[in-house]
Amino acid sequence: MDIIGTALLEYHNGERNRRLMIHRDDGFCEPLPPAAFFADAPLPHEADILGSPTGPVLDIGCGAGRHLLWLRERGIAATGLDVSSGALETCRLRGCRDVLRADVLAPGALHGLGPFATILLFGQNIGLGVTPRGVGALLRTLAPLLTPEGRIVFTSVDTRLRKQIAHVTYRQANVAAGRPPGHNRFRLEYDGTFGPWFDWLYLGPEKAAKLAATCGFQATRTVRWQPETYAMELRRV
Repeated sequence: MDIIGTALLEYHNGERNRRLMIHRDDGFCEPLPPAAFFADAPLPHEADILGSPTGPVLDIGCGAGRHLLWLRERGIAATGLDVSSGALETCRLRGCRDVLRADVLAPGALHGLGPFATILLFGQNIGLGVTPRGVGALLRTLAPLLTPEGRIVFTSVDTRLRKQIAHVTYRQANVAAGRPPGHNRFRLEYDGTFGPWFDWLYLGPEKAAKLAATCGFQATRTVRWQPETYAMELRRV
């Protein structure tokens, strides 16, 4: 079942009583409000790192199209990608026509796209790479899609700054098991229906910058927020 797509589509159609939750494999869970996917403006750290963008823009993991709509209001051409058919239907219903269903990790999935002045990996979508090696592969896949002066902007979480005991314990268990500290195993629940487990990676800014350097990128700006969440801009060297 397309859990996230169903939740977004139903929210767009007026549903306000069903809950979307995200569960971690240690039992920790928290709400993932669909309303957040319909925000009128980027979050503060997203807006700061974006600055005054020029198009075209590629939004990977576009969800309900909140960034696509914000860009369109400013006359900036933008293409949205997502694996969720429900999310893409929601985008289209909201007026975002240039959206594609694609798995960015699948070989050849992005063939024919670009070049883009900015590629967005907001919503911590750099974590799609799952492992440091996978994130490196993702960056190398995206590099040819950029204009010569193009950039990748992403958000992630510095798990070292998450002080809640559940997060500290989870991080310590990852390290003890030989996994990256920011490794997570999640699944979504919508109104009692559960989706499959999936792996995700949070990268601290220092690790992200070092990893990007091995892929031909330089971290040119970092913006912190809340304080564990941050945004980073990468440009090719």
